[in-house]
Amino acid sequence: MKCISRKLPNAMSVQALDNIRLYTNTPLALHSTYPALLRYTTLTALLLSLLLSSCERSPIEGSDTALAPYLEIRSDWVDSLMEHMTLEQKVGQLIFYRPTNLTPAREDTMYQAIWDGHVGGVLFPRMRLQEYIRIADSSQSLASVPLLIGTEQNVLLNNQFSDITQFPNAATISSVRDDVYEEELNQRFVRQCRSVGVNFSLAPNVNRNLEREDLFDISAYGDEAGRVMQRAESMMRAMQLQRILSIARPFSRYDWTSQDTLHQVDSVLLRYKLLAEQGLSGFYIDDQLFRIDTLERMPRFFLRNFMSDKLNFHGLLVGSITDSTNLDRLLYAGVDVFIIRNKPEQAHNYIVQYVREGLLTEKELNEKVEKVLLAKSWTGLEQLQNISDAEAIYEEIEFGACRMMSREIYENSITVVHNEANLIPFGALYNRDFRIVQVGSEPLTTFKGYFRKYATYRSAQLEEPLNGRPQPLDVAELATAGTVVITIDRLDLDEQVDEDFYRSINNLDRETQVVVVNFGNPLNLRGLSPSVSIVQAYERNFTTESITAQVLFGGIGARGKLPVSVAANLPYGAGDTTPVTRFEFAIPEDVGMSRARLSRINTIVLNAIRRKAMPGCQVLVAKDNKIIFDRTYGYHTYTKEQRVLKNDLYDIASVTKVAATTLAAMKLYEDGRMRLSDRVRAHYDCLTNDCRIQNLTIAELLTHRTGLQPNMPVLKHMQYTEPQPGVYEGRYAADSLNGYRYQIADGLWFSQDYYREIWEDVEQLKSRRRGRYRYSDVNFNILQRLLEKEAETSLDDYLELTFYRPMGLRHTLYKPLQRFTPNRIAPTQDDKYWRRQLLRGYPHDESAALLGGVAGNAGLFATSTDLAVIFQMMLNGGTYGGQQYLDERTVQLFTKEQRNSSRGYGFDLKSPKSPNCRNRRDCAPIYGHYGFAGTCVWVDPEENLIYIFLSNRIHPDVSNTKLATMQIREKIHAAIYNAIDTYCYDCGKLNPT
Repeated sequence: MKCISRKLPNAMSVQALDNIRLYTNTPLALHSTYPALLRYTTLTALLLSLLLSSCERSPIEGSDTALAPYLEIRSDWVDSLMEHMTLEQKVGQLIFYRPTNLTPAREDTMYQAIWDGHVGGVLFPRMRLQEYIRIADSSQSLASVPLLIGTEQNVLLNNQFSDITQFPNAATISSVRDDVYEEELNQRFVRQCRSVGVNFSLAPNVNRNLEREDLFDISAYGDEAGRVMQRAESMMRAMQLQRILSIARPFSRYDWTSQDTLHQVDSVLLRYKLLAEQGLSGFYIDDQLFRIDTLERMPRFFLRNFMSDKLNFHGLLVGSITDSTNLDRLLYAGVDVFIIRNKPEQAHNYIVQYVREGLLTEKELNEKVEKVLLAKSWTGLEQLQNISDAEAIYEEIEFGACRMMSREIYENSITVVHNEANLIPFGALYNRDFRIVQVGSEPLTTFKGYFRKYATYRSAQLEEPLNGRPQPLDVAELATAGTVVITIDRLDLDEQVDEDFYRSINNLDRETQVVVVNFGNPLNLRGLSPSVSIVQAYERNFTTESITAQVLFGGIGARGKLPVSVAANLPYGAGDTTPVTRFEFAIPEDVGMSRARLSRINTIVLNAIRRKAMPGCQVLVAKDNKIIFDRTYGYHTYTKEQRVLKNDLYDIASVTKVAATTLAAMKLYEDGRMRLSDRVRAHYDCLTNDCRIQNLTIAELLTHRTGLQPNMPVLKHMQYTEPQPGVYEGRYAADSLNGYRYQIADGLWFSQDYYREIWEDVEQLKSRRRGRYRYSDVNFNILQRLLEKEAETSLDDYLELTFYRPMGLRHTLYKPLQRFTPNRIAPTQDDKYWRRQLLRGYPHDESAALLGGVAGNAGLFATSTDLAVIFQMMLNGGTYGGQQYLDERTVQLFTKEQRNSSRGYGFDLKSPKSPNCRNRRDCAPIYGHYGFAGTCVWVDPEENLIYIFLSNRIHPDVSNTKLATMQIREKIHAAIYNAIDTYCYDCGKLNPT
């Protein structure tokens, strides 16, 4: 520690104490000469007097104040220690060591200081919990007088430990609209403290944000005085009940006044007075107090005497050695406990010499030491025990509901401060030109990753600050984008210094849609135009990055409010609520499902891959409008060259019937373009004179009650010879010239004439036992022809324009090779007999291939997340992303069991396996479909549950039936149902039931 002068400030009369006051954030004009006379305007006096008169508490003067609880005890232990302690040992009780980090060398230094009796308390830096337990036990074992072990955390102890789930700070919590977490957090905090041997905390925080207008304090609970005090009192009471010392912080900001006729000091001190009355243990003195230029004129022990006179407070005064606050100043002010960041032995020796020179009398020293020892006795340090039960400690610190509560607070805190023209959540997404501009030094990988789950963006531009200041944006270049999202990452901006940066954002807002996402200091919003849409997150971490991106798209609704008054147009409490319109990407516990139970899926899938039931797959589970399980497994092929990714497309085979054809039928039915009772002839132009299918009804096609054969009549078109390369008996050609319009594989095109022949053959098919269920691909290909006539366009174009594009589906389409490269698509059959190549991007289904890749029965390619959007829209009653696609009655009609059939219209049905449903009589049946290639989708309306499984089990050979014989899809479905209602939020554990 740097050698410091012991020259004392000039003493003043005790009467000067009356001139000391704390002030609020009301600007004050100070006289340049001493004594300074504060002159307030009439308005200021009125506001302060109203503040005082509005309080129901008794005035400060003349009130009775309870002593801090530890000052009211008698302790033989303390008396004995005081009698036998040496000067060096007494001084050691006043020094608390707070290292910035604990390297092995510093750890040894700390142990030596404790052994030598130079330290009476410690505040450990952030470290792993196991290391903390080891070091705390070692420290206590070396101390001749047990140590006070403290923390600077004032919410939970989680952020004290690097290997524990981090918890939101006070600023984040104060932005949540309701104080629903307050009591639980207080109780949790004191239990955590007791479990790890913490017996004092620099808490509660009684600071109101913006007491200094240029500073936002993340450890302060907002800007509303009543709320701040209510939280402080509640936390102090919880700490007292568990005998933990509550050191309120910060006590700061003195000014000089020659008189106080308006009793403004009383009103300003009210928050401190209220805590002192209830037995607060101590005050932490902010070093701001020592930065005034009149400090040398203060009387000796001015701070201690001020506390006694104005607050009737006699507890501990705690201060830290900083660049602006040396030991001289703290000792002279009357501080009792000194927090040292390095070289505690130097501070110890300095105070010893201070006493020996008579600058601090033995009586004054004893008063300080006795308070510290009484505090130790009161906390129970006389019966100190080692921290031994590590497992119980982990359970208390990393409590089961911690992750849930933390995420829930973050979700509720995100604040849409301004929402110009209801821009948030974003509406139509397809081909929307997004641009992300990052202002800061970090890439915000998580934010961009979750942004990409909903939409694409052209590029991410990183604007790294120059010398800590952000540079103006390129307005001309960015103005060409449709929507610009500007992220400001943990900067402290200034309206004047950063004027050019703010001007560039405001100018850009005049040219295009702009959303500013500010991570950190909300005072950064001051320079923005009132027309700029703003999303505020008070911390930046994995969770807030993911949540904020989802708020932009309506996956999560914004519910937070500003905890401070930022500007006239951004007052305290400002914050718009936004609706939930799309999927949220969440965790299983959010919906009462245990991830441990869901992990059974991993075992099932990995076993299936090991036994070569499939080379890889995608599995998705969505519940209550949240995607809570979305994983990929394995590879595209058994050669293990390419892992399955979430945006890889799969041939979904017969799931096409419900994700495409039935979807189109529902819309055209709803629009009155056809009725379910209509016959085929009303919507189909026969190619032959004796068309046998013309009297079938649309309802019969949708429920497979036509009696038609299972497969399309295409076998003869697959049994050709190849006498020489490029010659295919007229049915096929190597290119699309001369009437070969339908591509069925690489370098293989099907003749238009034979395409017509297929439909002529379909028209001649006979119905066998019409009216009874007989599954048939023919039904849905006939249905495709009807739909295309009424839609006046092809099925793929109709679906793209009516559903897929408006819903923002980027990976659901027929003929995927027109948009994606082959390596983005999982291959299916290695066809050695007909197409004679590995199929990748072409439908495996033979009839879908011969129909040009667009068919009613198969041919659609998709990802699990895209399919989830389609079926969540149905669960929502036809809405998604804030847009109505189908009427709820239409969805209900098509998905319910039809008379004389075990199916819905288009949908397969089966009994739900939910724990709450025994059979269809108890609950509505679940609806969905299986696909031949190894796919399925199932929707349970009672449980609000979606299950999607996509694989390429027919690679490389369609004869591989292990997926079915091992019942892999069914076992996964059962595992999902077995995980429902298995997580108890309150206890944070598996539900015992």
